[in-house]
Amino acid sequence: MSGILIQTREEYSKRVMPAGLISLAGLFLVLLTLMYSLRPAVLNGFLEGAGSPYALIEAYDKWYGILTVTRVVCWAIAVVCCVAAVAIGWRTLDAVFVAVFFSLFGLWLCDTMYFSEDIPKLREMAQIADDRLETVEVYLHEKTVRKNLPGSYAKGQQESFILYRGIGEATNHNWESFYVPEILDFTPDAGKMYNEQRSVDWNEENAQVYYITYTTNFRVVVS
Repeated sequence: MSGILIQTREEYSKRVMPAGLISLAGLFLVLLTLMYSLRPAVLNGFLEGAGSPYALIEAYDKWYGILTVTRVVCWAIAVVCCVAAVAIGWRTLDAVFVAVFFSLFGLWLCDTMYFSEDIPKLREMAQIADDRLETVEVYLHEKTVRKNLPGSYAKGQQESFILYRGIGEATNHNWESFYVPEILDFTPDAGKMYNEQRSVDWNEENAQVYYITYTTNFRVVVS
């Protein structure tokens, strides 16, 4: 009986524990890589000096490029650590389970971050360069909010846009959101904003109509 216990303990120390430590180290490196790429300083470095809507969107495109590279790096880290852990503990089911579990968890974290950002759909630069922009005439709501581009991991980053809501015939009289870059220094007439407490006829006579040019995907206002 004692011999079996000694063999089990030796197996645990030689296979299960090293496999677990390698897998945990891989998970830690994945988390560290994700945290580094999501630091506000990374995006702020790209946004510094952006003097036009195109340059502003280009900064976000570069940051999303960093996130794409981060996903590849995290996958590589997780796979290498998983293979190393399984190679050490492949004769022990517990060791293989620990290695695969932590590696899959690291990959899940990485892909959750990547796909939540909607990264593949950032096409604004091409639209601006090719002058394929949308135009609309709307009344603007008086309430505005400082925002970032959509995406859960954009929270906590520098807020470079002011979110306006617009309404008009072109929007089928439904409120739609528009991201106005702060660098445009857009200042609407506060006394001529759309008043929801008044009738449509009153607003047509008293509210200011704004002609907006914007991108299709994130609805970033260019002019």
